[in-house]
Amino acid sequence: MFLLHFNGMRAPILGLIVISLVVSTWGVYVLQRGVVESPQSMSERVVDFVVNQGITTLEKNCVSVMEDDRTEEARFFVIRERHNAQCGGDPSTSPRIATIRVDLQTGEMQHDLLQ
Repeated sequence: MFLLHFNGMRAPILGLIVISLVVSTWGVYVLQRGVVESPQSMSERVVDFVVNQGITTLEKNCVSVMEDDRTEEARFFVIRERHNAQCGGDPSTSPRIATIRVDLQTGEMQHDLLQ
């Protein structure tokens, strides 16, 4: 086993790898400077952004969000229409509305639609 030396302390590298995997498995995200948010909380903020920016006229409960991609700098979410008895539409379809990019440093959200 290798040891990592940092500021006079020694830590097994294997232990650091396990801790890193646990943290990433828990899905902790930094959305704004100093603010840590869970994936569910981030998804809720993305839906709020889509509705408040007028990207869709659907109610929040008729919009679904799914994380599509991630980098060290950003998370990408696909926003889709939710079709069911309450929201209407064909339940066998879920049309894409937009993709939202969330900058993890600033919390800024951007969409891929033309203005």
